[in-house]
Amino acid sequence: MKLQEFFKLRSPLKSKLQWNLILLMASVEAHGMVLSEFGAINFSLPSNQSSQNPNLSTAPGLSFGGGISLSFRIYKQIDLESGLIYVNRSFSTSSPQLDPSHTSFSTTQIPLLARYWLNDYTSLGLGPYWAHGVGNVTVSSTSQSSLLSFSDLGWAVDDYGIQISVRYMTPISLLVNFIVDARINAGLTDLETTTHGTLRFCELQSWVGIALVL
Repeated sequence: MKLQEFFKLRSPLKSKLQWNLILLMASVEAHGMVLSEFGAINFSLPSNQSSQNPNLSTAPGLSFGGGISLSFRIYKQIDLESGLIYVNRSFSTSSPQLDPSHTSFSTTQIPLLARYWLNDYTSLGLGPYWAHGVGNVTVSSTSQSSLLSFSDLGWAVDDYGIQISVRYMTPISLLVNFIVDARINAGLTDLETTTHGTLRFCELQSWVGIALVL
């Protein structure tokens, strides 16, 4: 059958063949590089302890962000992936001695993941990440709101940890894919630089966006 005759056909077989062609063209194997753009929801779960206020309790916070990532094939079903994410961290604290307060600040995060593709749609990623605090920290209570530097709070600006990713990617058109990515950041750095306590972050992130196969 000539190519011109194939494109004139109207049949379930033709539709199936066209869809398989799209899957092939949109697959990582066909090109080897994927550029992703996404919005992110960040759920911060800090571990915050204070020797000066042992009754301090900490509640998680919800914030938003976004970013880009780039991955390329290094071996069969394994990709190497990095990116740049701008996202806020937030949490609330309370104790019998102090008014409840809400703390938030911005970070840039750079993960470096090895991603293993289970099939054409689903993959698992694992690797380290680096997060850097940007700007000032906003601390607000019922009576006032303050902008403080990281050094004012006795916090380090850099955070290192391990990131786990579960990604689902499906084509929506030729070379364009829809992605949903669930990630866990397990912070290994104690951001508290004084001897008055500890502060570590664990985060749950949800990414939604598009991936361009290059």
